[in-house]
Amino acid sequence: DRTEEGLALAEALLTRDLAPEQRLRALQFRANIAVLLRRYESAFESLGEALSIEIDVDDPEPVIATLNMAAYMLGRVGEYELGIEYGERALAMAREIDQPQDACVALQRLAPVYKWADRPEQSERTYREGIRVCGEVGNTLFVGVHQHGLADLLRREGEAEPALPLAETSIQTLEDAVYILGEYEARLVRAEILFDLGRLDESWREELVRLNDYFTDRTLWDQAARLELLKSELAAASGDFEAALNQLHDYIDARESFLGRERSMRLAYLQVEFDSRLQRQ
Repeated sequence: DRTEEGLALAEALLTRDLAPEQRLRALQFRANIAVLLRRYESAFESLGEALSIEIDVDDPEPVIATLNMAAYMLGRVGEYELGIEYGERALAMAREIDQPQDACVALQRLAPVYKWADRPEQSERTYREGIRVCGEVGNTLFVGVHQHGLADLLRREGEAEPALPLAETSIQTLEDAVYILGEYEARLVRAEILFDLGRLDESWREELVRLNDYFTDRTLWDQAARLELLKSELAAASGDFEAALNQLHDYIDARESFLGRERSMRLAYLQVEFDSRLQRQ
């Protein structure tokens, strides 16, 4: 959970005179860390530069990593079809060179883009395939990420009962893998599932406080907004409408902070769009 330090190290590395392959890898590190921190301007700057680097096309692994990065980030700015195209190309290349570890990562990048594009059946298949492939190569971290994503998808599709054990398992898996951000995101999904099932009672108050502190301390406004909306719905369900209204105001504030970053992310995307389309050829 020392993500800021990781980003600073990646940026320090990029000040050096690196070989093209090393620079590409450092840019991929910086982009992935920046996405975790919701620093989308930095992430798209990294993507734009990564797409401009000429590398040996006989070695597809750096290309796969860049395609994976592009798939997820383009999905985040609403360019679903383009993101899916990148993700499917990355997955096909990983399978072509028989690299299941790369396929594991590609599946994890592609599954949420299907979800955002409102393709739940394809998303579910991809998440389940990711759980299988990542499990076979021993990548327990990505197994947990896939489980968390699938639990969230099933909840959105009204399948809260099968989603709950997936969320519980993902929390433990991500905790064991020491991926604290992923663990807390999975805990939020579990809370939402419990609310849908009518099981989110007073005994979970301390858990909600922990989630709130974690997301707000790190200015993760998208997750903070989801949590505030959940707390508003929980208060309304208990008949405390004044508290529900206050939580709704907090939701609007967090949502506005998130949308501000979304607008910045969209602008950053537009700035690299030409390079992206050129490099796709």
